[in-house]
Amino acid sequence: MTNADELVAHMLAYRKSIRPKKKKTCDLIAKYCGYSATSLKHAEAVIDAAEREPKRYAHLVLEMNGAGNISRAFKRLNADLAARNAKLEK
Repeated sequence: MTNADELVAHMLAYRKSIRPKKKKTCDLIAKYCGYSATSLKHAEAVIDAAEREPKRYAHLVLEMNGAGNISRAFKRLNADLAARNAKLEK
């Protein structure tokens, strides 16, 4: 490589290093809402479960909305699903 080629390669590498990283749409929406993208995905999972089986999971949505604690509702959903899967495997 000549000096000019090395200089061009160096300039391209520098340009890539200072370019801002693109954010995903879900991250931007979450930031706008005041939550993390993970929290929004967890809330979506709880809501989806409540729509599929309202008698079993609607209370989790009410709890999540009332207390504002998405993580707790998501953990309870996962615990219930794990218990159901364990019963089915027996």
